[in-house]
Amino acid sequence: PDKREIAVLDQGMFYRYKIKANSLEQNRTNHELVYTSSNSNNLIYNPETKTYNCYLLEMDEGKDVLVYDTLRHDWNKAYTTALPPDYWHHNRIFSPIDKCFYMFFGYGHHRYKNEINRYDYQTGSWEKLSFKGDRIQPRYLSGLGMLNDQYAIVFGGYGSETGNQNISPQSYYNLFKVNLRTFESQKIWELETPESEFAVAGTLIPDETGKSFYALAFNTQQFYTKLSLLEFSMDKPDYKVVADSIPFNFEDVKSNADLYFDKDSRQLIAVVASAGQDNLCDLSIYTLSMPPLSLDNLY
Repeated sequence: PDKREIAVLDQGMFYRYKIKANSLEQNRTNHELVYTSSNSNNLIYNPETKTYNCYLLEMDEGKDVLVYDTLRHDWNKAYTTALPPDYWHHNRIFSPIDKCFYMFFGYGHHRYKNEINRYDYQTGSWEKLSFKGDRIQPRYLSGLGMLNDQYAIVFGGYGSETGNQNISPQSYYNLFKVNLRTFESQKIWELETPESEFAVAGTLIPDETGKSFYALAFNTQQFYTKLSLLEFSMDKPDYKVVADSIPFNFEDVKSNADLYFDKDSRQLIAVVASAGQDNLCDLSIYTLSMPPLSLDNLY
């Protein structure tokens, strides 16, 4: 975000890591958020109001968006209902077009999703939308990145044609371009299934030239795995490994990784979280100066 910081919350604490100062600020909140124990990655920054928002969209039982007050160290409302998440490993963006928050895809209750959930800050209401154009199969563990204010790209994921977890689930390696005004999707290319299947972290970082994009990839079939930075071509199904790898303990919904780009320092920032001991979370932050070196030039 424009604050140049990484924010992390748990049930009763709010942490803010200052990138430039390399310092950590931690504050206890006056109200605990019971449902955040689900590790469902539901914190987003609103650049219009310059606030952190914690969102809940679990089935139709509880839909809410909470705002964190950085001065009072508290949420604008208390919420103590614990509901099972319905959108594990979803993608999300704040759209500069209509100033709304969008949530895409996800997994819950034995189903993969290919729906769009939009939250309108003006009306305080959620609306369910659908993609148009080339079909994007239901999935989770996909990556999404903003090309510009009007277009986004979607790559990869794991899901099934029907959305049913029990009917032919598979990994996807297709790239789509999505118009954020009309939600018309256009399939750009599709990779052949690699020998070692992988998924990507939730955020893709397009190159400034528009010719490629970066993604953090990991093997979904191993617990002790690693995150590798891949550079994909935007025009054809081709990629290469760049930079060194990051250790990653993948335990499906109990782990999460994401990728950000800090324009001021020109660094990629990887935030990696996985389940620790005693019901705690291990979280690490890594930085990499851009542009990254290719793997061949590292050794």
